[in-house]
Amino acid sequence: MSLPKPSLTGLRLLAITLCISSLPLTGCSLVKGSPPPIRYYLIDEVTGDQLRDSTAPLALEIRDLFVPQYLDRFHMVQRIGQGELYVAEGHQWGENLRKNLMRVLAGNLSQRLATVDIGTPIVPSVSKPDFRLILTINRFEHDTDGKVRLSARWQLTNQSSSNTVVTRQAELVSQDSFEADNYSGGVQAMSAVFAELSDRLAESVIAAQAGWQLQ
Repeated sequence: MSLPKPSLTGLRLLAITLCISSLPLTGCSLVKGSPPPIRYYLIDEVTGDQLRDSTAPLALEIRDLFVPQYLDRFHMVQRIGQGELYVAEGHQWGENLRKNLMRVLAGNLSQRLATVDIGTPIVPSVSKPDFRLILTINRFEHDTDGKVRLSARWQLTNQSSSNTVVTRQAELVSQDSFEADNYSGGVQAMSAVFAELSDRLAESVIAAQAGWQLQ
């Protein structure tokens, strides 16, 4: 006498039972894998040349630093086409980008201007500043050609007269290009480009303190 054929439902139940019983040892193909871990990044300070005499007193206030709304998020953003952006879910900033840039800018300028008296809205200075700086970033991201681009504009105000003594802008590009999925390399390039902007800002402060403007 032939045995009855098992039903399709019975086979499915058997497969699930075997799968569950094997989970502690080998796992099961019916269970979806967990998503890859999120990676976090920061813009870092980059050491540059000291551009002025450390014996001369100087107090600077970074009054504000603005970033575009499309960058004001924890997810990293890349350009992938004309007017088109890609938001990387698995790659995020380790802290608010504006606060990160504010802190790094203060550190970069402190080293280049040879003064610890750099105040920010986050960490104010007790000194009366000689100059106040407002920095507006218009774009700062990995572009379609693999390079990092930074577009910025700044104003420097004399504390004693409240007059704007310097208004400048800069369009900066990283020396190297990186593959779109090379987020670590891209962030290192962003740190280098932001350091280059810090050099420009320090030069503006030195020029204002000397009583002349850069041409």
